[in-house]
Amino acid sequence: MKLPTTTRERRSLRLLLGLVGILFLPGCLTDRLGGAFSKDPEELAQHARPTTKSLIEQAYEGIDPARAVDYHTHIIAIGTSASDAFVNAKMRSGINLERLKFWIYESASGIKNLETADE
Repeated sequence: MKLPTTTRERRSLRLLLGLVGILFLPGCLTDRLGGAFSKDPEELAQHARPTTKSLIEQAYEGIDPARAVDYHTHIIAIGTSASDAFVNAKMRSGINLERLKFWIYESASGIKNLETADE
């Protein structure tokens, strides 16, 4: 077997090894990356490091907490019940970064069963 000699070959090998490693990542790591957190937000005040608390305080400086409202949503549909919904085929097959993104989105959305993901 010939070892990679060019920068491009070495980069491709690193990417391939990284992608293969992704296949063997435990689900808890994608959960950690994707945000499928099990803790309540209120626990942050008790467990966050002082530097984290300071950063949060700086971010909210000048914002009236009584008026602060978080409006956002996570929407994902893959076509299990919404017939017009789809995701890029690369996200559902093969070994690639798009597949890793899908796993992270899946985790962040709290999907436990892909067959009922759209429900």
